[in-house]
Amino acid sequence: MKFKEDDVEILKGVLEESSELLKGLEDKLIMLEQTKTKESVNDVFRVFHSLKGLAGFANLSPIVDVTHAVESILKRIRDEGAAIKPELIDLLLDAADFCKIVFDKIAATLSTYSGGELELMLEDLGEKEIVDRANSYFEEKQKEPQQPQSAQPSIVTEEFSREAFSDFLDELEENLHGAEITMVELEKSQDVGLLRDLMRYMHSIKGGARLLLSICGDSTLTEPVKSIERISHALEDQIQRTIKENAQMDLQSVFEGIDVLKKLASALRTGSIVEDKEIEALFAPKEISATNVEQGEEESVEDLATKEAFFNIASQLVQYAEFLIETRAGDRTELRRIAEPLKAGLLMIGHPEKIELVDKMIEAGESDDFQRLKALADEFLSWLSGKKVAADQLSQPISSQTTPEKVVAQTVRVNKSKLDLMVNLVGELITLKNSLKYFLAAITSRLPELQSDLKALSMRFERLSYDFQTAVLSLRMTPVGELFQRYKRTVRDLAKSLNKRVSLVTEGEDVELDRSVLELLSDPLTHLVRNAVDHGIEPPEERKRLGKNEEGKVVLRAFYKGNFAFVEVEDDGRGIDVSRVRMKAIDRGIVDQEEALRMSDEQVLQLIFLPGFSTAERVTDLSGRGVGMDVVKTNIESIGGRVAIRTELGKGSTVSMMIPLSLMAIKGLLVKIGEEKYIIPTDTVKEILKVPLNRLYSYRGSFFANIRGNAIPVVFAEELLTQDHVELSQKQFLFDLVPILVVQGANSTFGVIVDAFLEESDYLVKSVPEQARASNLISGATVMGDGSVVLILNPEGLIT
Repeated sequence: MKFKEDDVEILKGVLEESSELLKGLEDKLIMLEQTKTKESVNDVFRVFHSLKGLAGFANLSPIVDVTHAVESILKRIRDEGAAIKPELIDLLLDAADFCKIVFDKIAATLSTYSGGELELMLEDLGEKEIVDRANSYFEEKQKEPQQPQSAQPSIVTEEFSREAFSDFLDELEENLHGAEITMVELEKSQDVGLLRDLMRYMHSIKGGARLLLSICGDSTLTEPVKSIERISHALEDQIQRTIKENAQMDLQSVFEGIDVLKKLASALRTGSIVEDKEIEALFAPKEISATNVEQGEEESVEDLATKEAFFNIASQLVQYAEFLIETRAGDRTELRRIAEPLKAGLLMIGHPEKIELVDKMIEAGESDDFQRLKALADEFLSWLSGKKVAADQLSQPISSQTTPEKVVAQTVRVNKSKLDLMVNLVGELITLKNSLKYFLAAITSRLPELQSDLKALSMRFERLSYDFQTAVLSLRMTPVGELFQRYKRTVRDLAKSLNKRVSLVTEGEDVELDRSVLELLSDPLTHLVRNAVDHGIEPPEERKRLGKNEEGKVVLRAFYKGNFAFVEVEDDGRGIDVSRVRMKAIDRGIVDQEEALRMSDEQVLQLIFLPGFSTAERVTDLSGRGVGMDVVKTNIESIGGRVAIRTELGKGSTVSMMIPLSLMAIKGLLVKIGEEKYIIPTDTVKEILKVPLNRLYSYRGSFFANIRGNAIPVVFAEELLTQDHVELSQKQFLFDLVPILVVQGANSTFGVIVDAFLEESDYLVKSVPEQARASNLISGATVMGDGSVVLILNPEGLIT
């Protein structure tokens, strides 16, 4: 099996993605053997389906054959409830092993590849045996559905069909996302501009479906794609009639149509099925169909959509022919690639006689007969122009609509592994920078005459490394607005199910967070938004009685403050009754009555984050089980953040999440505690000072420091880390000045006594084993300039 040099990069990409898929496949197969549930069947099916798609993209036919064979078994089990026999797991494990063997052989060959054509020996690796076992798994072989007889043979390559399908799905999901956002805005005001935007989304979906139907020969896709085309066309008609008649649009029916389109998109992506009754239920009661359109007009529009796709491809062929004629330097095979779907289009629109003209253009281009190619291209263009004029006249009602200006893409996709590599290199750069500082300190005493030059060099290197570090870490940053947008539909649907009126307002959408932080933030935000709508916002009649606007408001807000980003969820609802929380805590035995009365309101509110704690009178499908706020606190604190609540009874509540901007590097203070060195992140330290020994005193077994007339409790870091008692009188501090870090906790301020302050710098954060983080004292580690490993402390853990 041979691959051109251009295809090698495709192989490398396939290899990277396949390793991720295969990594968890064995665990999924073991789970399938133990549970035999539909969900576990789906998990395994999705992996083999994805592997088949990857292998097909790279033309790795042995893997395509094996994965298709086992995928067929899993599909029948999933769809028909067929039995899972004991030998199935063995077969699936063998299929997984086969895929690993093939990909390992590819990786081994690529490791010695130095350019040119690549040859892979992938024949007779045992795929036939696995395929035969798969085909004989059922006693009666599954009958393949009869393919409809095609009037003309398919000219489109499988590779082109796969690319077209992938592009169609991506565009479909983007258009549906845009349509949903537009629909939420339409609920506020049925502006004609928004209606036209919505119609363009539906028109794009319909056109994409029709193009895919015209070039893709996979019969399993035909019905779902036809349904997508049918629904989007019907919704487009409904919107167009609304604009023409200046009528009020039935928003609910459009929402239902979008929901079914999303299900169909998901089904195409995962290989699942959408029941016909869901699609027909959409049409029957709401009549979102084009039945009122005359048959002749319908046929014209159908014909038009096919021709629109055809003209796009035909224009590409002519333009590339002109490019070849002018430059004499293009890839001649590109003509043939463009021509394949074009010839299929000629069959679709009823002009097979022009296929010969296209073949002659290909022949002229491949033989470098540019004079003949120009004559043929002019002939084809002349014929094409006549057809285009007729099509434009038919499409006038659609094309006359205003279209948005083209926007130049401002983003570039970066391979995740390359990005991770760059981030790791930045970490090495930080370590090297610290090594240089260490080297500078060591050499200064030996070579005083070089001191000034070394310092200048060190400062330049430090400045450069900081700029590079900032630039690279910014590659991982993503605007929080991408996450906020998801909740517009969530709030709308929740409010409707609860018979409430709620609007969502977003602020600070351009605030950027590390992508991994953004993913971790999804669950907490979901819980907080649900709580705000369910528990916070009152029903319209209650709000009216209280003198409030009948429509409640939930605000998602993001902003920067210092080296942290803050994400807040605010509502203008009933607020939290702190006394009720206090009584609930007493009833549950979480605190006794005396302790509860001593607690401040802020401390009582922190009880809400305890697992299982809830003040809800009843458990609903949305909330009330006491698990949501626990998830919020756990997720945020796992990345070094904090959660706080502000509330005013009758006015509303705000949950504020303080989140580190980056998880990869921190600015920290190197300190000495006992005989060891540790790093404390400066972001969490309120103040660094040295207090005279005579201003520290003991009261009832606790130590306090007198700082500018205020008594602040202090703890010994050495005691907490070693679990040994430390006598302050036995410690020797320079000039009897005790180094203290003042740390602001969630509810109070504490001082942390250390032995010495050493230096402040930037440090790369390395993860530590879960056992080391169990006590909440250690949050990570770093490598110093001299090669030693130093632990990073969590100041919150020192004072709780």
